[in-house]
Amino acid sequence: MTQRLQIAAATPEDVVGITEVIYHGWLDVYPNKEHGITRDDIEYRFSRRFMPREIARRQRELEENSKYQKTLVARRGDMIVGVCRVSQCEVQNFLNAMYVHPSYHRLRIGTQLWIASQRYLCSFKRTAVCTAAYNAKAIAFYSCLGFRDTGRRFASPRLRMHNGSLIPELEMQKLPLPAPF
Repeated sequence: MTQRLQIAAATPEDVVGITEVIYHGWLDVYPNKEHGITRDDIEYRFSRRFMPREIARRQRELEENSKYQKTLVARRGDMIVGVCRVSQCEVQNFLNAMYVHPSYHRLRIGTQLWIASQRYLCSFKRTAVCTAAYNAKAIAFYSCLGFRDTGRRFASPRLRMHNGSLIPELEMQKLPLPAPF
């Protein structure tokens, strides 16, 4: 029997499951020979994320989420299979993170997370998301949700790998629905 998908606000107890999903997502997508991003870089980046001190730090961060930021998880039974973090600022909304465990791709989990996240965003503001410029799956997924490439390209120091390589990013935006007349 297939277990029903449940989407809920993340709790501090979810941090390890969230980290697992993101870790497997990174291993699936980010190694890229052309840009010099290796599996070893990803392993190194995550090597400390499962340490108790780091887990405790991220649990505190999750507890301190403001009313302007929300992290959601998708569960199948007891297993976290997806995560979505959104936030809103004065000017626009952000889709800060969207990861679905690679074993659960193509089951519409990302779409369901996106739909659930809408209640935490201002519907009259545009929403921005950034993704690796070579992540064709994510670009196609966001396009299906109505996001469009803004043409903005950049390399953020926060995505510098251990070997010095940077993951190139692109920005996409989803315009708000027009206000009813």
